[in-house]
Amino acid sequence: MVIVDTKALLAQYMRHKGEPSAQLKYIIQPICAYFDDADPLVLQWHLQSFGLFQENELNDHHIEQLITSNMWYEIETAFTVLQNEWQGPEVALFILPSDCSNQQLMDAFHGVSGLSYADKLFLFIHKDSSHQQIQALLTHEYSHVYRLNHLYKHTDQLTLGDSIILEGIAEKIVRLSFDEDSVYNTALKYSDDQLSTAKSLWEHVVKKNLNLPKHHPFHDRMMYGDQEIPHLTGYLVGYALVNRWCQLHQPTIIDLLQISANQILTENIL
Repeated sequence: MVIVDTKALLAQYMRHKGEPSAQLKYIIQPICAYFDDADPLVLQWHLQSFGLFQENELNDHHIEQLITSNMWYEIETAFTVLQNEWQGPEVALFILPSDCSNQQLMDAFHGVSGLSYADKLFLFIHKDSSHQQIQALLTHEYSHVYRLNHLYKHTDQLTLGDSIILEGIAEKIVRLSFDEDSVYNTALKYSDDQLSTAKSLWEHVVKKNLNLPKHHPFHDRMMYGDQEIPHLTGYLVGYALVNRWCQLHQPTIIDLLQISANQILTENIL
């Protein structure tokens, strides 16, 4: 495990925050070293789309308070416990402020979000995030790292079927590990009504599109929703499939981390 010293990057950014493109220069460009041939502007847009802070006064105040917190130590401690428990892969961990000016992020996700790769993990956190919410986020995202590292040689070859099961397993593991008050995603409670909706979406929308590649524009529409597709459809259907599979097979968390998406999808259990 490598905890990247993002606190130092943030301190440097705050000293130069009035400069044009300060985030790009002092945050994004150093992070590019952890990617192969990354375009800094593309990486900046990508991280911001997943919750990285925007350059504004509200977020500057947030960053000032976050830098003086014990958040890095707390997350490193929680991550070490989780990695040892799962015997999981090594990863570079980036802890960065989330975007306080994103109202949907603040309302629906308690101001926290994440982004995972087979060898990297980003946590975008809020100064007021509870320890349990951050642990739940870390558990969700590290389950992705584990599966991407364990099951997929080339993550750009993931299909919609892979993605919905990836998210469904992450959501299920969080709910097996934490109480409902700790879950940071308030957009989906997986109520009986939502799970009933998931069955209809699976039959009429998702099932016929399982082989869509990750780079296809319809992939993200299915995962996150749009004007025509309900919000977070991919997450909802993925959780419903995994939850039903768990009811039938009673797997351990390690079983869930290691099972292939096809093993769940081919049972057609909704």
